[in-house]
Amino acid sequence: MDCISVDLGSTYTKGGLFSFHEGSLKLVSRATVPTTPFDLSAGFNICIQALSKGTQTDYDIPIVFSSSALGGLRIAALGIVPDVTMKMAKLTALSAGGRVSQVFSYKLTEDDLVSLEQEDPDIILFAGGTDGGNEDYIHHNARVLAGSTLKSSIIYCGNRTMKTEVGKILSGREIHFTANILPALNEPAPEEAREKIREIFLEKIVYGKGLDRIIEKTGTRPVPTPLGMYEYAGLISEHSDEWKEFCMIDMGGATTDFYSSCRESSVSEEVVIRGIREPDIKRTVEGDMGMRINALTVLQTANRFLREAILRTGLDFEEFECFVQKVSEKPDFLPSGKVEKEFDRILASACVSVSAERHAGRVESIYTSGGRVKLQTGKNLSGVKKVIGSGGYLSRINAPVWQRNFIDDKGWEILLPQSIEYYRDEKYLFPLLGNIARLYPDESVVLGIDELKKEELSGFGGYSGNPE
Repeated sequence: MDCISVDLGSTYTKGGLFSFHEGSLKLVSRATVPTTPFDLSAGFNICIQALSKGTQTDYDIPIVFSSSALGGLRIAALGIVPDVTMKMAKLTALSAGGRVSQVFSYKLTEDDLVSLEQEDPDIILFAGGTDGGNEDYIHHNARVLAGSTLKSSIIYCGNRTMKTEVGKILSGREIHFTANILPALNEPAPEEAREKIREIFLEKIVYGKGLDRIIEKTGTRPVPTPLGMYEYAGLISEHSDEWKEFCMIDMGGATTDFYSSCRESSVSEEVVIRGIREPDIKRTVEGDMGMRINALTVLQTANRFLREAILRTGLDFEEFECFVQKVSEKPDFLPSGKVEKEFDRILASACVSVSAERHAGRVESIYTSGGRVKLQTGKNLSGVKKVIGSGGYLSRINAPVWQRNFIDDKGWEILLPQSIEYYRDEKYLFPLLGNIARLYPDESVVLGIDELKKEELSGFGGYSGNPE
Protein backbone atom coordinates (compact mmCIF):
# COMPACT_ATOMS: atom_id res chain seq x y z
CA MET A 1 0.00 0.00 0.00
CA ASP A 2 1.33 3.46 -0.92
CA CYS A 3 1.02 6.67 1.08
CA ILE A 4 2.30 10.23 0.76
CA SER A 5 3.73 12.48 3.45
CA VAL A 6 4.21 16.24 2.96
CA ASP A 7 5.77 18.87 5.21
CA LEU A 8 5.03 22.54 4.48
CA GLY A 9 8.10 24.43 5.65
CA SER A 10 8.78 28.13 5.88
CA THR A 11 10.96 28.01 2.73
CA TYR A 12 10.43 24.63 1.10
CA THR A 13 7.61 22.09 0.86
CA LYS A 14 8.95 18.55 1.11
CA GLY A 15 7.17 15.35 0.18
CA GLY A 16 7.78 11.63 -0.02
CA LEU A 17 5.99 8.69 -1.57
CA PHE A 18 6.26 5.63 0.67
CA SER A 19 5.33 2.00 0.11
CA PHE A 20 4.26 -0.33 2.91
CA HIS A 21 4.64 -4.01 2.05
CA GLU A 22 4.92 -7.13 4.18
CA GLY A 23 5.54 -5.21 7.40
CA SER A 24 8.22 -2.83 6.12
CA LEU A 25 8.20 0.76 4.92
CA LYS A 26 10.19 1.93 1.90
CA LEU A 27 10.84 5.36 0.41
CA VAL A 28 9.83 5.29 -3.26
CA SER A 29 10.42 8.90 -4.32
CA ARG A 30 11.15 12.34 -2.86
CA ALA A 31 10.18 15.85 -4.00
CA THR A 32 11.05 19.37 -2.82
CA VAL A 33 9.47 22.59 -4.14
CA PRO A 34 9.48 26.20 -2.93
CA THR A 35 6.72 26.93 -0.43
CA THR A 36 4.03 29.23 -1.83
CA PRO A 37 3.29 31.35 1.29
CA PHE A 38 0.25 33.21 -0.08
CA ASP A 39 -1.50 29.99 -1.09
CA LEU A 40 0.09 26.95 0.54
CA SER A 41 -2.11 24.60 -1.44
CA ALA A 42 -0.38 25.64 -4.70
CA GLY A 43 3.04 24.39 -3.62
CA PHE A 44 1.41 21.38 -1.97
CA ASN A 45 -0.28 20.40 -5.26
CA ILE A 46 2.98 20.79 -7.20
CA CYS A 47 4.69 18.51 -4.70
CA ILE A 48 1.95 15.89 -4.98
CA GLN A 49 2.12 16.06 -8.79
CA ALA A 50 5.88 15.53 -8.68
CA LEU A 51 5.44 12.48 -6.48
CA SER A 52 2.73 11.23 -8.85
CA LYS A 53 5.15 11.58 -11.80
CA GLY A 54 3.38 14.75 -12.97
CA THR A 55 0.45 12.92 -14.50
CA GLN A 56 -2.22 14.16 -12.12
CA THR A 57 -2.79 15.34 -8.59
CA ASP A 58 -3.32 12.01 -6.89
CA TYR A 59 -5.54 12.19 -3.81
CA ASP A 60 -6.63 8.56 -4.09
CA ILE A 61 -3.97 7.27 -1.68
CA PRO A 62 -3.58 8.23 2.00
CA ILE A 63 -1.89 11.61 2.50
CA VAL A 64 -0.60 12.91 5.83
CA PHE A 65 0.94 16.34 6.20
CA SER A 66 2.40 18.81 8.65
CA SER A 67 3.03 22.53 8.54
CA SER A 68 5.41 25.08 9.97
CA ALA A 69 4.90 27.41 7.01
CA LEU A 70 3.15 30.10 9.02
CA GLY A 71 5.81 30.06 11.71
CA GLY A 72 3.77 27.92 14.11
CA LEU A 73 1.63 29.18 16.94
CA ARG A 74 3.08 32.16 18.80
CA ILE A 75 2.51 31.55 22.49
CA ALA A 76 3.03 34.00 25.34
CA ALA A 77 3.65 32.19 28.63
CA LEU A 78 2.34 33.89 31.78
CA GLY A 79 3.14 32.55 35.24
CA ILE A 80 4.43 33.48 38.67
CA VAL A 81 7.80 32.08 39.76
CA PRO A 82 10.18 31.80 36.78
CA ASP A 83 11.90 28.65 38.02
CA VAL A 84 8.63 26.80 38.64
CA THR A 85 5.35 27.64 36.88
CA MET A 86 7.08 29.59 34.13
CA LYS A 87 9.29 26.64 33.29
CA MET A 88 6.24 24.37 33.11
CA ALA A 89 4.43 26.84 30.86
CA LYS A 90 7.33 26.87 28.43
CA LEU A 91 7.69 23.08 28.46
CA THR A 92 3.96 22.68 27.81
CA ALA A 93 3.95 25.09 24.88
CA LEU A 94 7.09 23.68 23.30
CA SER A 95 6.05 20.04 23.58
CA ALA A 96 2.76 20.93 21.85
CA GLY A 97 4.60 22.30 18.83
CA GLY A 98 4.17 25.97 19.66
CA ARG A 99 6.77 28.73 19.73
CA VAL A 100 7.13 30.70 22.95
CA SER A 101 7.42 34.30 21.81
CA GLN A 102 7.19 35.99 25.22
CA VAL A 103 7.56 35.06 28.89
CA PHE A 104 6.17 37.01 31.87
CA SER A 105 6.57 36.39 35.59
CA TYR A 106 4.73 37.65 38.67
CA LYS A 107 2.35 40.61 38.10
CA LEU A 108 1.91 42.01 34.60
CA THR A 109 3.01 45.64 34.41
CA GLU A 110 1.83 48.36 32.02
CA ASP A 111 5.00 47.85 29.99
CA ASP A 112 4.33 44.10 29.88
CA LEU A 113 0.84 44.74 28.52
CA VAL A 114 2.14 47.09 25.83
CA SER A 115 4.66 44.43 24.79
CA LEU A 116 1.92 41.76 24.72
CA GLU A 117 -0.40 43.89 22.61
CA GLN A 118 2.40 44.67 20.16
CA GLU A 119 3.30 40.98 19.79
CA ASP A 120 -0.37 39.93 19.58
CA PRO A 121 0.33 36.21 20.24
CA ASP A 122 -2.00 33.49 19.01
CA ILE A 123 -2.27 32.02 22.51
CA ILE A 124 -1.69 33.23 26.04
CA LEU A 125 -0.85 30.28 28.26
CA PHE A 126 -2.10 31.64 31.59
CA ALA A 127 -0.39 29.54 34.28
CA GLY A 128 0.52 30.20 37.86
CA GLY A 129 0.33 28.69 41.31
CA THR A 130 -0.10 25.15 42.49
CA ASP A 131 -3.66 24.08 43.35
CA GLY A 132 -4.70 25.92 46.50
CA GLY A 133 -1.65 28.18 46.27
CA ASN A 134 -1.19 31.83 45.33
CA GLU A 135 -4.29 33.70 44.15
CA ASP A 136 -3.27 37.38 44.23
CA TYR A 137 -1.02 37.30 41.15
CA ILE A 138 -3.60 35.39 39.14
CA HIS A 139 -6.38 37.81 40.07
CA HIS A 140 -4.22 40.80 39.10
CA ASN A 141 -3.11 39.30 35.78
CA ALA A 142 -6.65 38.29 34.82
CA ARG A 143 -7.81 41.89 35.32
CA VAL A 144 -4.93 43.22 33.22
CA LEU A 145 -5.84 40.84 30.40
CA ALA A 146 -9.51 41.78 30.70
CA GLY A 147 -8.64 45.45 30.14
CA SER A 148 -6.41 44.77 27.14
CA THR A 149 -7.06 44.98 23.41
CA LEU A 150 -5.70 41.45 22.90
CA LYS A 151 -7.56 39.06 20.61
CA SER A 152 -5.49 36.05 21.69
CA SER A 153 -6.95 32.73 22.73
CA ILE A 154 -6.39 32.35 26.46
CA ILE A 155 -5.73 28.96 28.05
CA TYR A 156 -6.05 29.10 31.83
CA CYS A 157 -3.99 26.27 33.29
CA GLY A 158 -3.10 27.58 36.73
CA ASN A 159 -4.36 27.23 40.31
CA ARG A 160 -7.74 25.47 39.97
CA THR A 161 -9.08 27.37 42.98
CA MET A 162 -9.15 30.49 40.79
CA LYS A 163 -10.87 28.92 37.77
CA THR A 164 -14.35 30.36 38.46
CA GLU A 165 -13.01 33.80 39.34
CA VAL A 166 -10.83 33.95 36.23
CA GLY A 167 -13.82 32.92 34.13
CA LYS A 168 -15.89 35.80 35.53
CA ILE A 169 -13.14 38.38 35.02
CA LEU A 170 -12.44 37.24 31.44
CA SER A 171 -16.04 36.67 30.41
CA GLY A 172 -16.53 37.73 26.82
CA ARG A 173 -12.98 36.65 25.92
CA GLU A 174 -12.02 33.47 24.12
CA ILE A 175 -10.91 31.49 27.14
CA HIS A 176 -10.31 27.77 27.57
CA PHE A 177 -9.82 25.95 30.87
CA THR A 178 -7.59 22.94 31.43
CA ALA A 179 -6.10 21.17 34.41
CA ASN A 180 -3.29 22.95 36.23
CA ILE A 181 -0.01 22.18 34.48
CA LEU A 182 1.67 22.08 37.91
CA PRO A 183 -0.95 21.05 40.50
CA ALA A 184 1.76 20.35 43.08
CA LEU A 185 5.51 20.89 43.15
CA ASN A 186 7.35 18.22 41.16
CA GLU A 187 4.04 16.89 39.80
CA PRO A 188 3.82 18.31 36.26
CA ALA A 189 0.61 17.63 34.34
CA PRO A 190 0.86 19.33 30.92
CA GLU A 191 -1.29 16.89 28.93
CA GLU A 192 -4.64 18.75 28.92
CA ALA A 193 -3.10 22.14 28.13
CA ARG A 194 -0.93 20.55 25.44
CA GLU A 195 -4.01 19.01 23.79
CA LYS A 196 -5.84 22.34 23.90
CA ILE A 197 -2.92 24.04 22.13
CA ARG A 198 -3.21 21.42 19.37
CA GLU A 199 -6.94 22.13 19.03
CA ILE A 200 -6.32 25.87 18.73
CA PHE A 201 -3.61 25.20 16.14
CA LEU A 202 -6.22 23.53 13.96
CA GLU A 203 -8.68 26.37 14.46
CA LYS A 204 -6.26 29.28 13.98
CA ILE A 205 -3.64 28.04 11.55
CA VAL A 206 -5.51 25.57 9.37
CA TYR A 207 -8.13 27.92 7.98
CA GLY A 208 -5.81 30.36 6.32
CA LYS A 209 -3.57 30.63 3.29
CA GLY A 210 -4.89 27.52 1.58
CA LEU A 211 -4.52 24.91 4.30
CA ASP A 212 -8.30 24.51 4.43
CA ARG A 213 -8.28 23.59 0.73
CA ILE A 214 -5.65 20.93 1.37
CA ILE A 215 -7.81 19.47 4.15
CA GLU A 216 -10.84 19.42 1.87
CA LYS A 217 -8.98 17.52 -0.85
CA THR A 218 -7.07 15.07 1.35
CA GLY A 219 -9.55 14.55 4.18
CA THR A 220 -6.58 14.93 6.55
CA ARG A 221 -5.77 17.61 9.10
CA PRO A 222 -2.18 18.76 9.62
CA VAL A 223 -0.10 18.71 12.76
CA PRO A 224 2.53 21.35 13.61
CA THR A 225 5.84 20.12 12.22
CA PRO A 226 7.62 20.48 15.60
CA LEU A 227 4.93 18.37 17.28
CA GLY A 228 5.37 15.62 14.68
CA MET A 229 9.13 15.71 15.26
CA TYR A 230 8.65 15.71 19.05
CA GLU A 231 6.43 12.64 18.92
CA TYR A 232 8.80 10.95 16.45
CA ALA A 233 11.71 11.52 18.84
CA GLY A 234 9.68 9.76 21.52
CA LEU A 235 9.10 6.79 19.21
CA ILE A 236 12.82 6.54 18.43
CA SER A 237 13.65 6.47 22.16
CA GLU A 238 11.25 3.54 22.59
CA HIS A 239 12.70 1.62 19.65
CA SER A 240 15.77 0.09 21.30
CA ASP A 241 18.20 0.55 24.18
CA GLU A 242 20.77 1.75 21.66
CA TRP A 243 18.60 4.79 20.88
CA LYS A 244 17.23 5.41 24.36
CA GLU A 245 19.38 8.52 24.72
CA PHE A 246 20.16 10.96 21.90
CA CYS A 247 19.93 14.60 20.81
CA MET A 248 18.37 15.77 17.57
CA ILE A 249 18.78 19.15 15.89
CA ASP A 250 16.30 20.32 13.26
CA MET A 251 17.57 23.51 11.66
CA GLY A 252 15.47 25.50 9.20
CA GLY A 253 15.32 28.90 7.60
CA ALA A 254 13.38 30.47 10.48
CA THR A 255 14.22 28.49 13.64
CA THR A 256 16.48 25.86 15.11
CA ASP A 257 14.72 23.19 17.16
CA PHE A 258 16.72 21.11 19.62
CA TYR A 259 15.36 17.81 20.98
CA SER A 260 16.81 15.53 23.63
CA SER A 261 15.88 12.09 24.88
CA CYS A 262 17.35 11.07 28.22
CA ARG A 263 16.25 10.67 31.81
CA GLU A 264 17.03 13.37 34.33
CA SER A 265 20.24 12.66 36.17
CA SER A 266 22.68 14.50 38.39
CA VAL A 267 26.22 15.11 37.23
CA SER A 268 27.49 13.50 40.44
CA GLU A 269 26.40 12.68 43.97
CA GLU A 270 27.88 16.00 45.09
CA VAL A 271 25.54 18.00 42.82
CA VAL A 272 22.01 18.90 43.95
CA ILE A 273 19.26 19.14 41.30
CA ARG A 274 17.17 22.31 41.64
CA GLY A 275 13.72 22.93 40.16
CA ILE A 276 11.05 20.71 38.67
CA ARG A 277 11.88 17.43 37.01
CA GLU A 278 13.03 17.63 33.40
CA PRO A 279 10.94 15.58 30.90
CA ASP A 280 12.51 12.53 29.28
CA ILE A 281 11.75 13.99 25.83
CA LYS A 282 12.41 17.72 25.67
CA ARG A 283 12.15 20.27 22.89
CA THR A 284 13.37 23.83 22.78
CA VAL A 285 12.89 26.13 19.81
CA GLU A 286 15.09 29.12 19.09
CA GLY A 287 13.04 31.59 17.07
CA ASP A 288 16.07 33.87 16.66
CA MET A 289 18.29 31.12 15.22
CA GLY A 290 17.37 30.59 11.56
CA MET A 291 19.62 30.09 8.54
CA ARG A 292 17.70 32.42 6.25
CA ILE A 293 14.59 34.26 7.43
CA ASN A 294 16.19 35.06 10.80
CA ALA A 295 19.81 35.29 9.65
CA LEU A 296 20.02 38.97 10.63
CA THR A 297 18.81 38.11 14.11
CA VAL A 298 21.51 35.45 14.37
CA LEU A 299 24.03 38.13 13.44
CA GLN A 300 22.85 40.27 16.36
CA THR A 301 22.34 37.53 18.96
CA ALA A 302 25.52 35.55 18.29
CA ASN A 303 27.68 38.48 17.19
CA ARG A 304 30.70 37.66 19.37
CA PHE A 305 30.59 33.98 18.39
CA LEU A 306 30.45 34.94 14.70
CA ARG A 307 33.23 37.52 14.94
CA GLU A 308 35.54 35.00 16.60
CA ALA A 309 34.68 32.35 13.99
CA ILE A 310 35.32 34.75 11.10
CA LEU A 311 38.59 35.85 12.71
CA ARG A 312 39.79 32.24 12.95
CA THR A 313 39.19 31.71 9.23
CA GLY A 314 40.93 34.94 8.20
CA LEU A 315 37.85 36.16 6.29
CA ASP A 316 36.38 39.66 6.33
CA PHE A 317 33.54 40.30 8.81
CA GLU A 318 32.00 43.13 6.79
CA GLU A 319 31.82 40.81 3.80
CA PHE A 320 30.12 38.25 6.06
CA GLU A 321 27.57 40.88 7.14
CA CYS A 322 26.74 41.53 3.48
CA PHE A 323 26.29 37.80 2.97
CA VAL A 324 23.87 37.59 5.92
CA GLN A 325 21.88 40.54 4.56
CA LYS A 326 21.64 38.82 1.17
CA VAL A 327 20.42 35.45 2.47
CA SER A 328 17.86 37.08 4.79
CA GLU A 329 16.33 38.93 1.84
CA LYS A 330 16.30 35.82 -0.37
CA PRO A 331 15.54 32.72 1.75
CA ASP A 332 16.02 30.30 -1.15
CA PHE A 333 19.56 31.59 -1.79
CA LEU A 334 22.22 28.92 -2.33
CA PRO A 335 25.89 29.78 -1.67
CA SER A 336 28.41 29.51 -4.47
CA GLY A 337 32.15 29.61 -4.19
CA LYS A 338 34.44 28.75 -1.31
CA VAL A 339 33.92 31.96 0.68
CA GLU A 340 30.12 31.91 0.61
CA LYS A 341 30.07 28.22 1.58
CA GLU A 342 32.36 28.98 4.51
CA PHE A 343 30.11 31.87 5.55
CA ASP A 344 27.11 29.53 5.44
CA ARG A 345 28.95 26.96 7.56
CA ILE A 346 29.78 29.59 10.18
CA LEU A 347 26.18 30.82 10.23
CA ALA A 348 24.97 27.24 10.73
CA SER A 349 27.54 26.73 13.46
CA ALA A 350 26.15 29.72 15.37
CA CYS A 351 22.56 28.46 15.06
CA VAL A 352 23.40 24.98 16.29
CA SER A 353 25.87 25.97 19.01
CA VAL A 354 23.68 28.63 20.60
CA SER A 355 20.63 26.36 20.46
CA ALA A 356 22.53 23.48 22.08
CA GLU A 357 23.87 25.67 24.88
CA ARG A 358 20.40 27.07 25.61
CA HIS A 359 18.88 23.58 25.70
CA ALA A 360 21.44 22.08 28.07
CA GLY A 361 21.41 22.45 31.84
CA ARG A 362 23.95 24.22 34.02
CA VAL A 363 25.94 23.55 37.18
CA GLU A 364 26.77 26.51 39.40
CA SER A 365 28.53 26.80 42.72
CA ILE A 366 26.99 28.72 45.60
CA TYR A 367 28.39 29.33 49.05
CA THR A 368 26.34 28.73 52.17
CA SER A 369 27.07 28.68 55.88
CA GLY A 370 27.84 25.00 55.45
CA GLY A 371 30.33 25.61 52.65
CA ARG A 372 30.23 25.35 48.88
CA VAL A 373 27.24 23.64 47.24
CA LYS A 374 26.93 22.72 43.56
CA LEU A 375 23.45 23.20 42.07
CA GLN A 376 22.24 21.74 38.79
CA THR A 377 19.40 23.33 36.84
CA GLY A 378 18.08 22.00 33.54
CA LYS A 379 18.84 18.83 31.67
CA ASN A 380 22.08 16.92 31.97
CA LEU A 381 23.18 15.91 28.44
CA SER A 382 26.77 15.09 29.37
CA GLY A 383 26.24 11.33 29.04
CA VAL A 384 24.45 11.44 25.68
CA LYS A 385 26.50 9.78 22.93
CA LYS A 386 24.37 10.11 19.78
CA VAL A 387 23.43 13.32 17.95
CA ILE A 388 21.24 13.51 14.84
CA GLY A 389 21.41 16.46 12.45
CA SER A 390 18.29 17.16 10.38
CA GLY A 391 16.97 20.11 8.38
CA GLY A 392 18.23 21.35 5.02
CA TYR A 393 21.76 22.38 5.92
CA LEU A 394 22.40 19.71 8.54
CA SER A 395 20.96 17.07 6.24
CA ARG A 396 23.34 17.98 3.45
CA ILE A 397 26.73 18.76 4.93
CA ASN A 398 29.20 15.99 5.62
CA ALA A 399 30.03 16.73 9.25
CA PRO A 400 28.52 18.53 12.25
CA VAL A 401 28.89 22.27 12.70
CA TRP A 402 28.51 22.17 16.48
CA GLN A 403 31.20 24.15 18.28
CA ARG A 404 30.78 23.06 21.90
CA ASN A 405 31.53 25.40 24.78
CA PHE A 406 31.42 23.83 28.22
CA ILE A 407 31.57 27.04 30.28
CA ASP A 408 29.09 29.91 29.88
CA ASP A 409 29.59 33.65 30.41
CA LYS A 410 28.79 33.32 34.13
CA GLY A 411 31.42 30.66 34.63
CA TRP A 412 28.81 27.90 35.00
CA GLU A 413 29.36 24.45 33.56
CA ILE A 414 27.18 23.69 30.50
CA LEU A 415 25.98 20.09 30.56
CA LEU A 416 26.56 19.27 26.89
CA PRO A 417 27.53 15.82 25.56
CA GLN A 418 31.19 15.10 26.19
CA SER A 419 31.80 12.85 23.19
CA ILE A 420 29.39 12.01 20.42
CA GLU A 421 28.57 9.87 17.42
CA TYR A 422 27.07 12.09 14.75
CA TYR A 423 24.33 10.90 12.39
CA ARG A 424 22.93 12.80 9.43
CA ASP A 425 19.32 12.65 8.26
CA GLU A 426 20.75 12.75 4.76
CA LYS A 427 17.45 12.61 2.87
CA TYR A 428 15.66 14.92 5.34
CA LEU A 429 13.08 12.22 6.03
CA PHE A 430 12.37 12.87 9.69
CA PRO A 431 9.56 15.46 9.28
CA LEU A 432 7.93 13.16 6.71
CA LEU A 433 8.37 10.08 8.87
CA GLY A 434 6.93 11.97 11.82
CA ASN A 435 3.72 12.20 9.76
CA ILE A 436 3.88 8.60 8.52
CA ALA A 437 4.29 7.47 12.13
CA ARG A 438 0.59 8.18 12.59
CA LEU A 439 -0.04 5.29 10.19
CA TYR A 440 2.99 3.06 10.73
CA PRO A 441 4.77 3.98 13.99
CA ASP A 442 7.25 1.10 14.32
CA GLU A 443 8.03 0.87 10.62
CA SER A 444 8.66 4.61 10.32
CA VAL A 445 11.26 4.47 13.10
CA VAL A 446 13.03 1.48 11.54
CA LEU A 447 13.22 3.29 8.18
CA GLY A 448 14.42 6.54 9.78
CA ILE A 449 17.25 4.86 11.70
CA ASP A 450 18.25 2.72 8.71
CA GLU A 451 18.51 5.81 6.50
CA LEU A 452 20.75 7.76 8.92
CA LYS A 453 24.29 8.29 7.73
CA LYS A 454 26.99 8.09 10.38
CA GLU A 455 29.67 10.75 9.92
CA GLU A 456 33.31 10.90 10.89
CA LEU A 457 34.15 13.80 13.19
CA SER A 458 37.57 14.57 11.74
CA GLY A 459 36.52 17.64 9.76
CA PHE A 460 33.94 19.46 7.71
CA GLY A 461 32.95 18.28 4.31
CA GLY A 462 31.33 19.81 1.26
CA TYR A 463 27.97 21.50 0.92
CA SER A 464 25.16 20.93 -1.53
CA GLY A 465 21.41 21.37 -1.53
CA ASN A 466 18.77 23.66 -0.14
CA PRO A 467 19.24 25.67 3.06
CA GLU A 468 15.71 25.05 4.45
